[in-house]
Amino acid sequence: MSWASDIRERYVRARWGGRGTGAADDATRAVLARLTSARWWIDNRDRIDAALAERNPLPAMTGGTEQARRAATRIRAELVGKRWGNAIPPGVLDALRRLTDAEWWVRNAVGDGRPQAIDRAVGAEVPEHDRRQMALPTYGPPKPAHTGRCEDQPAYAAAFAKALNAASRSGDSRSLQWDDGPRLPGASCCLSLGSTLGGREGKRRWLENRAAEIRRGRFRRPTIEQARAQARTELARFERNLDGWG
Repeated sequence: MSWASDIRERYVRARWGGRGTGAADDATRAVLARLTSARWWIDNRDRIDAALAERNPLPAMTGGTEQARRAATRIRAELVGKRWGNAIPPGVLDALRRLTDAEWWVRNAVGDGRPQAIDRAVGAEVPEHDRRQMALPTYGPPKPAHTGRCEDQPAYAAAFAKALNAASRSGDSRSLQWDDGPRLPGASCCLSLGSTLGGREGKRRWLENRAAEIRRGRFRRPTIEQARAQARTELARFERNLDGWG
């Protein structure tokens, strides 16, 4: 058993360093937690990555921020654990392998606000037989929160401005504390869209301003491309801190 434990510890240390399995995504942590067989670690000591992939057949999330990808992985892992466990039907597995957009999972976890929103969103992507097996609730057509586009609503403009201000000052609107002061009124869809787009524009402005500062503060001025690259590196480090990666 000590040999297997040593293999596991060396693998975790090589893969995630001193942060241990806490730095792994939720799906990988769940698989590692179930791997208590010493024989598995000994037999697979020369192909651990490949063997883990076989135990965790779902691909990594793509798109969005690192925070969104981690949240999406958690949402998917919870859904799979609740619905299918380790026996995912082939049709469902095909759909889950296609659905790797992190923002899709985060958005549909809320959906229309009714129960089992993510279940119903995934159910719409699987074959008819698997959808029937899921026994999903049915509702009438969702009622829109407002008429017209979100971009035309006052809530959108307020959320955009608030996120823009926060992101242009710090580089990331996630540093904004929405609970400081009164909560912005309006439909959640408008607030979410305004915050997302305002934060994106604020981040762009922060990068440009930071690149200009880098060029001004050097005796040998870097090119604008070099300054922008350094600004992006600084912002990536800040985002890792916000995500808890240090």
